[in-house]
Amino acid sequence: MNKIHNDKVKSLLNSLQILKKEKASVEGLSKEHKRSKLIEQLNKEIMDQDIVIDVLRKYIYDDKGRDKGREICDEIVIKALTKGPDRVRALTREELRMEIDKLKAVNFSIEAKLKGNNTAGKAVRPK
Repeated sequence: MNKIHNDKVKSLLNSLQILKKEKASVEGLSKEHKRSKLIEQLNKEIMDQDIVIDVLRKYIYDDKGRDKGREICDEIVIKALTKGPDRVRALTREELRMEIDKLKAVNFSIEAKLKGNNTAGKAVRPK
């Protein structure tokens, strides 16, 4: 009788361990799900903030003129981002966007010069 009882207790303890492992894995999945929701929420907040920034930029551009408004916006953003003590930091999205705009302007001016040279009958050789 004791042997049957011991076998039954052993199988119940094994079942209990299996259920504990399953519970832990389910809890881990729910934590991961919460993290995913948090990341999605943070991405949505960033998109909302980008929309607000774009609206404010367009308002300033319309009020001050395109080039003057862009300079004013860029100065305000750089001033806000460099507040506080000097530190090493990565470029922000706004700073990267400003850099892209500058490079696009340079590219546009080079393309205009090349088109002007080609229409004048001069051959342009790539370097």
